[in-house]
Parts: sequence; structure tokens; C-alpha cells
Amino acid sequence: GETSYGNTVTRLINVVNNSDLATSFQFLVDRKNMFSFSSTEGVVQARNSVRIIISFNPLSTGNYYERVFCLIRNHKLLYLDLIGTCYDEVTKPLPLMQRHVEVFRYKVIMGIHYKKKLAEEAEGDEDSLQDLEMNTFDEEAKLNLEVPIDDPNHVLHKEMFLENDSTFRD
Repeated sequence: GETSYGNTVTRLINVVNNSDLATSFQFLVDRKNMFSFSSTEGVVQARNSVRIIISFNPLSTGNYYERVFCLIRNHKLLYLDLIGTCYDEVTKPLPLMQRHVEVFRYKVIMGIHYKKKLAEEAEGDEDSLQDLEMNTFDEEAKLNLEVPIDDPNHVLHKEMFLENDSTFRD
């Protein structure tokens, strides 16, 4: 959500169990974050749902993004993209949207940002620059719109492999 500095935005999500058996869930969250959950784990009874409140309480202006993974017993890994923007009287950043996140993640996966970095390093070396064949922004945007990125198999889950740092936990 979008909020002014010092305020909190809340959203409600439902964890739904359509099966005939109870199942457990757990959101893998960083407790010292701008986004907080009313409950990060629990059990959803058969043919029932559990409501969870997610709060966005930023400490400074800017755009915030976090991908939170949800483990559900006997189910594939799910994720939830949390996006928030905080502004004040002086600073009002353009709101970050889901599409921005998807395009950025796709570019990282396809190596487009890496290719630009290589081009900067190869400046002056004509052979290296020709090999990179830089795309214009419009060509990259067209490429991003043509390739479906709804499929979770196209998303790089590098967050799963980050080393667990206990300094960020309570």
C-alpha cells in the first residue's frame, strides 16, 4: 500500500484450505521489517480458512519490496510479494507496482542488467561492445511484455538460498 510517514497500512489475506484434511502453514518473514504479520504460522482446518493481517509501517520515505515465502504441508512452495510506498511533504516517490517487480526480476534472470554492467566495463573496446548488442529501453520493454512471466517456474527464488543471518531476527 501507499502511506504517509508515521502511518500504517493494513491488508487482509485469507489462507484457504480446500482439502478434506487440516494442514499447517508458515510464512518465512523477517521480524525486523517494515511488513509485519498478525500470525506467521498456524493450522487451517479442512474446508476452512484463516485470516491474516499484514501491516506496512515504514520508518522512512521510499519504496519497499519483500518476497515472503509460505510453506504449506504437502503443497508446493508459495510466495507473496509485499510492496509499499511511504511519502512525506517533501519526498513522494513514484509508487512501486507489481509489474515493476516482475520486469526487474525477469531482467535479472535473463542477465539484462549484467549485460549493461559488462558494457560499461568494456567501454572503448569496440569488439566487446559489438558482442553485447545493447538493446534500447523500448526493445527491452517489448521483450518483457512478450515473454510470459506469470509462470512461477520462470521466477528465480534466490531468496531461498541466502545465508540465514541471526542479526536480523528477534
